[in-house]
Amino acid sequence: MRPSPEGEKLVNILNKIGILSWHFSLFNFSPSSSLISISKKKHELYTADIMIIFSKRSVYYTNLYLNKNNLNWPLNPDYYAIGKGTAIFLEKYIEKKILFPNDEESSEALLDLLYEKNISKAKIILLKGENGRKLVEKKLLKNHFNISIIECYKKSFKTIDSLLIEKWRSYKINTLIITSGDILNKLNDTIDCFNKNEWLFRCKIFVVGSRLGNIARKIGWKDIVISNYANNENLLKIIQKHN
Repeated sequence: MRPSPEGEKLVNILNKIGILSWHFSLFNFSPSSSLISISKKKHELYTADIMIIFSKRSVYYTNLYLNKNNLNWPLNPDYYAIGKGTAIFLEKYIEKKILFPNDEESSEALLDLLYEKNISKAKIILLKGENGRKLVEKKLLKNHFNISIIECYKKSFKTIDSLLIEKWRSYKINTLIITSGDILNKLNDTIDCFNKNEWLFRCKIFVVGSRLGNIARKIGWKDIVISNYANNENLLKIIQKHN
């Protein structure tokens, strides 16, 4: 259930190696038009000391805006990414070393990395989606860091109805791959709306990071596999291991 295009890529790989798979992303994406979108706060990009990037999608939509307006990525800030995949994607557009946590692709690991540095007086920009990850923002604010939010994109939920749920059942789906809390919570809301879908709780569920594992457990899943990394290469290895 990871978003496009990474979701389709993983499904194609799984089908090629004989693990029957189907892709369904809960979201559609488009550029943000909020009051704190990049179009409203572009000047802040060029006064930042630290830039924190939460996803490849943040990179994509920031780069899309910069290209349309004949602007370049700022060279002054130190760049931090949520994980290796996002860092590699960002390196396509800017020739700078991108720092990222090595042990786990999660907000908690990113915070640990940030706290290792002397950044208490730095101007920090968080590039993210509308209503995206909140943990890093909340923790940095609580510890009185100087942060500013720039929203690069927005997501809209697709409609999930009983016919779609029945289609999932007819495909005999028994495993879910979920890479974000938004997906997990939206799926939980769907289950609440369609009470007859307890079968989803009998599915094996792959999630990224211990925090999502705890959320999945609280919602009701029992067979939970935790991956420390969200990239397809690592997801493929852990899926094959537990298949």
